[in-house]
Amino acid sequence: MGPTGVISSQGMSWWLPLKTFIFLTILLIAPVTDSLPQRLLRNLEQQDNDYFYTHGQIKCRVCPAGFHVEEHCTIPNSNSTCEPCEEGSYSEGPTGLMNCHTCTHCRTDQEEVSACTNKKNTVCRCTSGKYCLPDNPCEICHKCSTSCPEGEVVKHPCNATADIQCSQPSIRNRLWRCITIVSAILFVIIGVFAGYRVLEKRWSRTVSKTIYALMSPWVQLQRIVNAINVLSFNTIHIYKLFSNL
Repeated sequence: MGPTGVISSQGMSWWLPLKTFIFLTILLIAPVTDSLPQRLLRNLEQQDNDYFYTHGQIKCRVCPAGFHVEEHCTIPNSNSTCEPCEEGSYSEGPTGLMNCHTCTHCRTDQEEVSACTNKKNTVCRCTSGKYCLPDNPCEICHKCSTSCPEGEVVKHPCNATADIQCSQPSIRNRLWRCITIVSAILFVIIGVFAGYRVLEKRWSRTVSKTIYALMSPWVQLQRIVNAINVLSFNTIHIYKLFSNL
């Protein structure tokens, strides 16, 4: 250290890096500290909107789900008079409304999934065989398609929120289907052949005797008929010979 109030060259060696570090730290922290009050303010405003509503120039506390405002507050930031929703009406969240919402009644092409409560509206869905897309207002339930276009297969069946979804069958599915069909046919053929061989060995004699016993009268009758035909032919032939004499 030199004379009083004068920093020596040795002191400058650590002072300059420290000064630079402090300056960079201030530059980095300044944007964060500057935006922090703004974020806190936005959060407070959001909470204010969630818990209060404005009636005229006065802010009143909202009523909880399942209730409606019966009388507005007269003192700022105080509670309003709340009353429960009557049967057939509901409010799903904090509200500053004087009336609850009327419960929805399912249409004839819909079925009720869950009933309406004072905190939740009725949940409806299309009946079986019909659907309604969830992204659009369900004004009418559409009838499900019964099949896919030729050459396509059903990927997903129809449900309450979507029609059947079709797609081209994959090569793997086609190959598996062919293998399944061929295997089934071969199994049936082998089963029939094996059963036939077993029956042939066990019942060949019995079946042969039964068939012979059943066919024997017909064979004898056929022989008699043949003999009568031969006799008739010879008789006619002899008659013609004598007629020509």
